[in-house]
Amino acid sequence: MVNELEEILLKICKEKEENEFLEYVPLDNVEGRPSGMEEFKNYPHLFVLGAIMDRQIPAEQAWDLPRKIALCLGGKDFSLFANKSQDYYYKIFEKGSDGKSLHRFNRVMAECFYSGIQDIKNKYSGDASKIWDDNPTAKQLIKRFEEFKGVGQKISTMAVNILRRDYKINISDLSYIDISADVHVIRVFKRMGFVKSLKDKDSVIEKAREMNPDFPGIFDVVVWGHGKDICKSNPLCNKCEFEDICPKNI
Repeated sequence: MVNELEEILLKICKEKEENEFLEYVPLDNVEGRPSGMEEFKNYPHLFVLGAIMDRQIPAEQAWDLPRKIALCLGGKDFSLFANKSQDYYYKIFEKGSDGKSLHRFNRVMAECFYSGIQDIKNKYSGDASKIWDDNPTAKQLIKRFEEFKGVGQKISTMAVNILRRDYKINISDLSYIDISADVHVIRVFKRMGFVKSLKDKDSVIEKAREMNPDFPGIFDVVVWGHGKDICKSNPLCNKCEFEDICPKNI
């Protein structure tokens, strides 16, 4: 039963992958990322800083955070971000422009945000696109993202996958792009019988590698979306396309 489920899930993921690469479709900015290629090219730091912020808060909130700060700064140019001190970011994370804090971990993430800006300034001459504009391998690009403070496996592989999928950045050797094992992904893999525990992220990564070694990260979009919208903490099994074959290990 699990083998059949693996085959069906992989088939769905491959079909989605192929369909998304048939032609470029403008991004709808649902998650706060740069909304199209023009904005992405002009303000690549918004993408990098949004990725750094994606930790234990809703993705939409994390990716929109650099935009909220840009409103406070009066623009999206990198120079506006780079000209502010760490103390400024402490204050803006605590109160924002509307009196509301920006993150669940304001002081820590303000430090990560400021550190990310300094890395872009000092390592990449203020141009975040230099992180990926030299046709890197997935392994090289993942390592570059992991050099940013606060970025680990989940964020780095997610960022690289988004760059490749949504912004059509040329990245070779996709075998190094692992699945981004967040709570939604782990929950789905556990309920489908692919792993035994909700606490074992490494088993999820290994299982995805086993199922599709050439590109383990192919499962990200489908599985994450399924966990977020259908296979929730209180699952909507009656709306699940896998209901008849899923072992429902709840």
